[in-house]
Amino acid sequence: MKKCLAFITALILLLCFALPCSAQTLTAIGNADGGIFAKYTDELIGCYTCKTLGGGASVTTGGGITLTVKGALRDGLTLVVMPVLQSDIMAWSWFESMMDGKAEKFMPFDIYFTDESGNPSAPASDIEVALTIPEGYAKPLIYNLFPDETLNEPDSAAAGEALSFIWPGR
Repeated sequence: MKKCLAFITALILLLCFALPCSAQTLTAIGNADGGIFAKYTDELIGCYTCKTLGGGASVTTGGGITLTVKGALRDGLTLVVMPVLQSDIMAWSWFESMMDGKAEKFMPFDIYFTDESGNPSAPASDIEVALTIPEGYAKPLIYNLFPDETLNEPDSAAAGEALSFIWPGR
């Protein structure tokens, strides 16, 4: 059925393609007596993040999608989930070209882990990923996109409003 929409066809498109979300640069113009202050923040703008604890982590996006990871993850890693938006014309166009013929509707996310210093950190072993499926998506598909731009469709299981799959470790 061609109308069956892919829920998270591109959820894991950049699973192994770790890129930083964004950075904040604060610049103050004025003199030392002007009372201008800046506060440093390590918040990743536009991203949803959660520190791993007890081998797992969970984030809920603004769209209500909850993504939970669990497995042999060391405590202190940060799970980063960044939606790729249509307003990012270059990224969205690239995803459309990668998904040509695979899905009519897709929701790409850049998902990765960082260590305590903010450096990308791939899981050492396979981990389980579970996520909620928004209303209106039928027969959701998952694709992993690797740095060499090859796509892989991992085995996944859908049950009700949930979808799960295994994220391969390195």
